[in-house]
Amino acid sequence: MGDVKFFELNGVNLTPYTLRIEDIQDADVIAMSTLGEEFKDSAEKSPGSRKIIWSGNISNEADYLSFRKEVFGNRSKIAKLNLSRQIVISGLGFRKVIDLQKPENTRIEVTLLAADPREYNVTESTVEKTVSTSETTITVVSDGEAPTTPEWMITAVGTIINPVITDSKGDSIEWDGTLNPGDVLSYKEDGSVLLNDVIVEPAGGELLSVDPGSTDFIYTDDSSSSHSCILKATWRDAFY
Repeated sequence: MGDVKFFELNGVNLTPYTLRIEDIQDADVIAMSTLGEEFKDSAEKSPGSRKIIWSGNISNEADYLSFRKEVFGNRSKIAKLNLSRQIVISGLGFRKVIDLQKPENTRIEVTLLAADPREYNVTESTVEKTVSTSETTITVVSDGEAPTTPEWMITAVGTIINPVITDSKGDSIEWDGTLNPGDVLSYKEDGSVLLNDVIVEPAGGELLSVDPGSTDFIYTDDSSSSHSCILKATWRDAFY
């Protein structure tokens, strides 16, 4: 089997059945063109793309059925080449390579396409700050080696009006509106904005990425706001 690396797809560990893994950091343009528009947009914004070809013979029936369920099911696909890191899969192809002379050598080949080539920690990191005045600073510390994009959550304690989060370069993400006490406003990594778990009008600006190390953000809001809220950032350290 040679130098077989760890491989898992949606929690199904296929390492014992692996014959070959090919990891291509820059997937070809034709392969990426098969993805939907939302993934092609992600690919244009990300530092390249990735194609992983896994080939193996799954001899355990229970594992094979679990594998088929994940491959052909509607759930989002997460692959792992490392026990503690994950890759978000945008699309895949599946085929059986049949050996007529030796049926026991028949193998499965799965091609996984990732619009974002980075690997992300399985465990999320968070930082939380209680805000009582406008222009409050919160620091995100990434221990990865590649940029990553935090998700943000603002939980209103008092009335919050027009909250803005700005990075050290002056780029910001802002939402025009009023949060009543107890309301929760969330900025998701895919660009969606949720108010109390319901999608609302998108925020102004773009989600703010952070480089490895420390990055300061400044929270501000309208002068008539109570300035009383809890600000929380959640991210996964990223690796090339």
